Amino acid sequence: MRIRSIIVLATIAMVIQGCGKVYPIFHGSAPSSIKVEKVDLTNAAALAVMPYAADGSIQTKAGEEEYSNRLYIVDKDGKTTLASFEFKEEGNFNNKIWKKIRETLTLVPSKIIPITNDLLLLAYVSPVYDYTNWGEDAWGYEENQAISNLLYEISGSYFLRTSDGALFKSPFGIQTPEGDVNNVNLGRLLKVSQSNNQIIVCTSDLAQKQSEIWFESSDGNDFYPWVVTDKGNSFELKRPSEPLFERWEICGFILSDDNRIIPLKSSTNGTWSFDFDLNPLYIDYTPELQSILSFKDSQLNYLFDFESESYLFGRNYENGLLLYRVFENGNKLECTLVCSQKCDGNDSTINFDYYSHSAAYNSNGILFMFNGCKVSVDVKNGTITKEDFPDDFPKSIRDYDQNGIAYVFTENEILKYDLNTKKKTEVPIHWEQVDFGGYVTYSAYYSNGVFSVSGKTRTATSVTVLIDVETGDVTLTDLSEYSGPVIKSYYRLN
Repeated sequence: MRIRSIIVLATIAMVIQGCGKVYPIFHGSAPSSIKVEKVDLTNAAALAVMPYAADGSIQTKAGEEEYSNRLYIVDKDGKTTLASFEFKEEGNFNNKIWKKIRETLTLVPSKIIPITNDLLLLAYVSPVYDYTNWGEDAWGYEENQAISNLLYEISGSYFLRTSDGALFKSPFGIQTPEGDVNNVNLGRLLKVSQSNNQIIVCTSDLAQKQSEIWFESSDGNDFYPWVVTDKGNSFELKRPSEPLFERWEICGFILSDDNRIIPLKSSTNGTWSFDFDLNPLYIDYTPELQSILSFKDSQLNYLFDFESESYLFGRNYENGLLLYRVFENGNKLECTLVCSQKCDGNDSTINFDYYSHSAAYNSNGILFMFNGCKVSVDVKNGTITKEDFPDDFPKSIRDYDQNGIAYVFTENEILKYDLNTKKKTEVPIHWEQVDFGGYVTYSAYYSNGVFSVSGKTRTATSVTVLIDVETGDVTLTDLSEYSGPVIKSYYRLN
């Protein structure tokens, strides 16, 4: 009987070995939870999301991104170092797989978006690490799920407080257009209270579509407005208990002096308003405001704030360009005409969809750019001025930043087009600062004051450099075998 048992055990052992690698039942206990607390901003002048050149094992097939991205700290001299995060794990753990992941664990946002002077949103952060095949080494559902839960726990969007590098989970994320995030104008969708501890978000489809900025809450509830309160060590999100608006009705919202949230609703005689506890109160429009908001073309009105006042700028087929001040007066919302300007015909270039306009504030009001022309709205002096772009300037607004400046890369210089001065400037590129023999083929990508140029030399060596658009200074990067846009997201802290 004993001999038969020994034979059975030996047979089982041989079957297990024949199946391939023998795994231990468990690699030790994993942490019960993990939290990211801060990022080291020592000597940081900017933050940049860029490809990581140090690990070639992250390469993918041709036609895809050759390197995974990382968040970098950029100092005042343009030198970059990988961002260093502080993680805090709860519970006793000795799991070998988790410890190996932690050796290179870092966080990478899809975008860096300014919210206030001291608060950035790191949108849609993903955990990144070199031990990408850990799932093959994990044994069983329990271990795999425990590690997956930890990685999921630190995913999502974060608020970064730039004064000390503290990180807090954000209850919402923002999707923005590709390119320079400093062009993103959040003012029609997001405002900050006078006390700076509350963020108000109005996620109407119309305002989001016109800006190509899309807000998503962490739990999927989209009743609006949203009120996000800074609780010191966390941020709390509140929303109405029922939907009082259709998503397509709202062109923006006003935050009154007494902290009332007033979404501007089209084609109606009034709107719902809210306090910061989201208690609703219906207020009426005056007949004048009703007529302005009754335009069927939703792309003809633009609501903005200037020096604590709210203004509605728009185009009327009969009267041209019009600017109104909109304000709360008791239980009514009123408006007064500030100024107007006749247009040439219908002037179809003036349209407030995302691809046709951009807007930026200046000392006297706001500057709108449309494809081929710009419109200066001088709120202080009550004037509206329309100017066409110079003939030899780029015509698409996608070529210009929010200050009305476009940069065009050429082989030996950068052409700077300034719509404010109507001057074209040639900035020589200082190729003499680097020595790699020059490019045979290359591609150039612009982002927030920097061109990243990737290409091949005569010996088929891949080289990537960064070029400052204002000085023409050239910095050689560590990237090799890379052909995509280097700067994925960039934000200057100083």
